[in-house]
Amino acid sequence: MKRSLPLRAAACVLLGLAPKHLPAADAPLPFSGAAYASPVHWMPLGETAFARARGENKPVYVLVGAFLSELSRSTAESFSNPETAAYFNAHFVCVLVDRDERPDFAAAAQDYIRTVKQFSGWPVSLWLTPDGQPYDGASYLPTIEEWGKRSMRQNAAAALAAWQRDPAACRRLAADALAAMNAAPPDAKAGDAQVEAALDTGLQGWRGQYDGEHPGFGDPPRYPQPELLRCLIRRGGEDRRMALASLRALAASALRDPLDGGFFRYLQDPEGRLPYPQKTLGDQARLAQAYLDAYRADADPLFAACARGALDYVRRLARGDGFYADAEDATGGGGLYYAWSAAEISAALGADADAFDAAYGVQAAGNLSADTDPSGQFSGRNLLRRAGPPGAAADESRLGRARDRLLALRDRRDGLVRDRRAAAEAQGLLLAALAQASVDLHEPRYFATARGLADAIESRLITPGGVRHFAGGAGVASPADLAGLACGFSRLLGATPVPDRGRFHAIPGGLLAECRNRYFDPKAEADVAAEAAPAPGVFVRAPAWLLADYGPAPEALALLASADDAPALRRGLLRRLAAGDPATGDVLLALQPAPRATR
Repeated sequence: MKRSLPLRAAACVLLGLAPKHLPAADAPLPFSGAAYASPVHWMPLGETAFARARGENKPVYVLVGAFLSELSRSTAESFSNPETAAYFNAHFVCVLVDRDERPDFAAAAQDYIRTVKQFSGWPVSLWLTPDGQPYDGASYLPTIEEWGKRSMRQNAAAALAAWQRDPAACRRLAADALAAMNAAPPDAKAGDAQVEAALDTGLQGWRGQYDGEHPGFGDPPRYPQPELLRCLIRRGGEDRRMALASLRALAASALRDPLDGGFFRYLQDPEGRLPYPQKTLGDQARLAQAYLDAYRADADPLFAACARGALDYVRRLARGDGFYADAEDATGGGGLYYAWSAAEISAALGADADAFDAAYGVQAAGNLSADTDPSGQFSGRNLLRRAGPPGAAADESRLGRARDRLLALRDRRDGLVRDRRAAAEAQGLLLAALAQASVDLHEPRYFATARGLADAIESRLITPGGVRHFAGGAGVASPADLAGLACGFSRLLGATPVPDRGRFHAIPGGLLAECRNRYFDPKAEADVAAEAAPAPGVFVRAPAWLLADYGPAPEALALLASADDAPALRRGLLRRLAAGDPATGDVLLALQPAPRATR
């Protein structure tokens, strides 16, 4: 059962929650829940923490983590060690920040370790002066020294010694760091020639990473890159061929869950046998749009089936209030929730087992080699993936019934935790995918679902007090939230019959205007993660795209939603490329001119 008491207890232990603080069955399990049980005297980010630091002349230690980050949870768990907790309590004022709850500070933290330390990823550890300025920091720090990487305790000791030895030098380090983070990006022109040159350069880099043997881009961990694939489909020719081959390979790989139709986050091996056991709402929406683009370009029924599968999986994330949960996560059990022995399948399916085993690569000894699974975690078990092309209609119908039986059995297992928060950005991306599916697949059910989601967004996210970050939460929407919602309503507007469009006509522009007024930095021509008057402790208004984590940046979403300030946004993206930032798929898709409508 997804939320049985034993599972919730296990999840809370992993996150550092004491059993007496177990959340209600429908409550989220945010990263900041670690504060409940940890012996560290965590404080929330704010002036109170900095006032205490000034009064005690101590540095401030800040841990920024995320619920879906295994390394964040591991780091939070390490503070349950009494000796470690005593050390941090004695020498620092300790602050815990949930990245998903405080994107303004999280982006600043990521900007520091990226610009000053040349690191990236989550969690982030920062050491601040009592005035809230960063003078040291790192990405994930192990509990003991590993492969030359200092441990958490060693890094903390070095930061403490630096402060105790020379506070003025630490303040100078912080001032230098802030100057580097606030440096103006290069100027850029956004004419057709400049955009096309940037596209050519960026796409050439991706073409060099194409794996023809196992179609896809980049080395493991291999993310599906839906925006890159959409851009390549628009380009046509050989670019389109590579994109379509990649999407077909993803459909047959273990990235696609054959039981519920959803897609996992990424593949951990080039052969596509070992997925990372998380599924997010945003990924389903993004991949559904990539498969819909492929279906428009190629009309292969497989592409339509994959789009349907992703969107139909989303129904399992329904919260009952019109919104959809952000993610499902099985990393706490190492992904065994999704694994099967051949004996389990045989017992469940009986006479249908042989046909199912052949279709989904099930082997008596397990279907992961020692190279793919060196730890032997999945020894004797199988991770399901489609091993061959579809067969006759009667055979496929029989396989469908077998999948339903196995799914019902899997649903009874422990090992899955759901993040029930409903972030505005993901809801907007889903709205866009549902609206597009209603048009491309000619299925009214997707339009009805989109309208229901739009009603929920209008009533509980777009409030008189401003757009919210989470449904039912008090936090204000981030730039990605506003741009994601604008993209969703723009797509819904295009899917709505002309006589009914009046209701949605002003919403996309209003959302983008709010994003521009609150978060757009005219100097960089880019969105930043904090408002003009940042909250206490937010030491820099950092670029919002630093929080994208293999997803689309808000500027890219705004361009896909047909923003009025498109030239400025394009210049901002080109500035990023001129500064040496990666040519990510979302940037390339946003810069690639949209194909002319064929309807």
